Amino acid sequence: MEESSSAKADIPVIVHVNKAKNVSKKLQAEMKDIAPEALEDEDIINLRKRLVYECEKTFQDAEWRTKMYPVLWMNAFYSTIYVFRGSHGN
Repeated sequence: MEESSSAKADIPVIVHVNKAKNVSKKLQAEMKDIAPEALEDEDIINLRKRLVYECEKTFQDAEWRTKMYPVLWMNAFYSTIYVFRGSHGN
C-alpha cells in the first residue's frame, strides 16, 4: 500500500497542470448558461473542488505556481459574476 502512495507523490507536475486545465474547461462549459442557484449543484461543486485540488498540486513547483494562479482566479471571477447576476435578477 505504501507503494501506491509513493507512486502518487511521484506524479509529474505537468500531469496535474493538464488535469487542472481540463477540469477548468469542463467547469466553464457547465457554467456557461448556468443559473446562480445552480452553483450549489453537486456536479459543479465537485468540479470546483477538483480544480482546486489539481491547482494545489501544481503549486509544488514555483514555475507552475505563477502560471496556475490565473486559472483559479478566473474560476472565482466567473462564480462571482453568476452570484451577482442572481442577486440582482439579471
